[in-house]
Amino acid sequence: MKVVLIIFFSAFIVFVSAVSLDLNNSKNNFNINGDFQLTSKTRTQIKSQEYTKLEVKDCVNSGNGGEAELPVFSKLVSLPATGNFKISSAEYDFTEMPLENDVIPVGWQDDININDSYYSQNKWLPEEIITIGKPNIMRSHRFVQVTVAAVQYNPALKKIRILNDVDIDFNLDESVNENPLTKIKPSRVFDNIAKQKIIG
Repeated sequence: MKVVLIIFFSAFIVFVSAVSLDLNNSKNNFNINGDFQLTSKTRTQIKSQEYTKLEVKDCVNSGNGGEAELPVFSKLVSLPATGNFKISSAEYDFTEMPLENDVIPVGWQDDININDSYYSQNKWLPEEIITIGKPNIMRSHRFVQVTVAAVQYNPALKKIRILNDVDIDFNLDESVNENPLTKIKPSRVFDNIAKQKIIG
């Protein structure tokens, strides 16, 4: 039987900045800027081992099964019929912080096997901080997922780096013809969902 004990420490709540991350966009470009806020670190005991669970404002926790569950800032951004965004400039800094325990793995609730080789690496993960996905189409809407890793983790050193002073510019590259929008399929239901989920 799996035993899970979660202990909350108010002393571990850290505010990097009072400014949350802002996303401003137009049809051909958008900008992500601000500071990520680490709002909590919680100590979680699984079986006989303790882990650290991280929470960052405006982020979701993500990762591969058995690897560290890390906060990411992810948005769906509207695209025209053709083209995709590319990074035109990117500036950011880090606040480094030591951890007493490993970051909790993805799938810990389901007794997933821990990826020991991942937790032995002496490098900052994920290696790519900014990720631009491939264009997606749903009904009449063409969009792309843009993700920024709010936290990098070095498993061997048991340290994290939290992004701050973020200023990333994205411009539309109209030469990208991948997955073009060729048919308009109106849907009132999906249009309402898209207004809530897709920026632009």
